Amino acid sequence: MQEAAPSPSPAPSTASILERLLGATGDPEEVVRAGRSIAERMLKPLRASLEDAASEAVPVEIEAVRVERTTELLTGAGPHDALTVGSSSISPDALSIRLEAKAIAVLVNALFGAEADVGAGGIDRDLSPVEVEVANLICRLLATAYNGFNGPSQRLRLPLPTVASGEGLKEFAVRDGPGLRIDFAIGPDTEQGRISLFMPQRIVLQRGEQEAADPALAEAQSAEWAARFNEEVMRARVTLQATLSAGRMTLGQVAAFRRGQVIELSRTAPTETRLSARNKQLFVCEFGRLDENYTVRIRTPVAESQDIIDGLVSP
Repeated sequence: MQEAAPSPSPAPSTASILERLLGATGDPEEVVRAGRSIAERMLKPLRASLEDAASEAVPVEIEAVRVERTTELLTGAGPHDALTVGSSSISPDALSIRLEAKAIAVLVNALFGAEADVGAGGIDRDLSPVEVEVANLICRLLATAYNGFNGPSQRLRLPLPTVASGEGLKEFAVRDGPGLRIDFAIGPDTEQGRISLFMPQRIVLQRGEQEAADPALAEAQSAEWAARFNEEVMRARVTLQATLSAGRMTLGQVAAFRRGQVIELSRTAPTETRLSARNKQLFVCEFGRLDENYTVRIRTPVAESQDIIDGLVSP
């Protein structure tokens, strides 16, 4: 008898080819459900850190969670938006962040204590150095909120790259693939800005598989790393800095700061100084002299909510 010829392997479908080329995809409903869980876990620490920075509550809400191509991070960006991409040990684009120019304006108002009736307006020019630093700060707070509930392999490497904006967007590259998008609305209802997070679906799927296998895995890993590095952290050496207050200025004057500008101190400038280490303010001190040396005398611990704001305009 003549043997039957082996049946040919089925041709790969278009969907399977695209999946190999562009990355893993999951069921849209499951991906969105996992994304909403991530957004909800980030929301509370994000609100808390913004409130500490601004000394008052900053409205932040989850606006939308949906499946999106990761290239939308760049193609949907305005010319004055700010973008950065955070990497982890398992992915070079684990979490990408886009701050709309409107969101940056809202945050500048909130962080620098603008009056409630002063509108944030829009930004239709290149970002100033202070606005870039505010954008970097918010990205850092988002990354910290994200790292707070993830294990070591999923955590973002800090510090994040400096945000790109304006002309810098022309050199910004994003890898295409199936992704998840989380939108946060920030600011009062009358003038809201948007912060968008983008994650490859492979990251969302991998994280979901780990949590399904062991829901306590992230907490156990966090405790293990904290115990391992506690002694090393306590022995680390840091540089102390004492900073004098330069007085009061309008938001417009602060936003217009440029390299080389001289800021005058009045004869009645306060003698109070802030002692800080690694950009973290620690104590309120009194500035003085002892023989030929300048001195600072520790008076009281600094208000934690002022730490980030005061650091934005330090030389």
